[in-house]
Amino acid sequence: MLTTKQHPLRVLRESAALLQVEVSRLTGVSTTRLILAENWCGNLTQLEEHEIHAAILYASSRANGKVKKKRPSGKKPDPKAPKRRRFVAGLLDGKSMRRAALDAGYTESMSDNAGRTILPGARKEFQQALTGKISQAKLIQRIVEGLNPIKVSHAELGGTCTAQR
Repeated sequence: MLTTKQHPLRVLRESAALLQVEVSRLTGVSTTRLILAENWCGNLTQLEEHEIHAAILYASSRANGKVKKKRPSGKKPDPKAPKRRRFVAGLLDGKSMRRAALDAGYTESMSDNAGRTILPGARKEFQQALTGKISQAKLIQRIVEGLNPIKVSHAELGGTCTAQR
């Protein structure tokens, strides 16, 4: 008889008596991706695995009335946090707001209005991530370069300068 090793997240989820749908709601990772990962047919990012693990432990401790592992802040996990983190990561990678939102798992309508619907809630997280990724000196240098261009060129059409002053 052939036996296969079960995925550790599946073992943890089943021991906590949670459904995949419940874990999906807590983490923002789609149920389909969770099912594929638990059956060794797909991969999750390290961040997603960590969030799923933390959410299962948290839900399990609430169901049992005891705390297995304290959360650093003592607060309930924000169900929107995983998507928001993936959105911010997409922005830092240089993606447009719409593309970053779609890749993070937001709906088409939310993605179309990402600047109005998603960014206000992610602004602080984005600023912190941006500060950690780009130094203030580098940012100031880029702004100065934009204000004081080194080379200015004009468009020419058939040898005649088309720019007017």
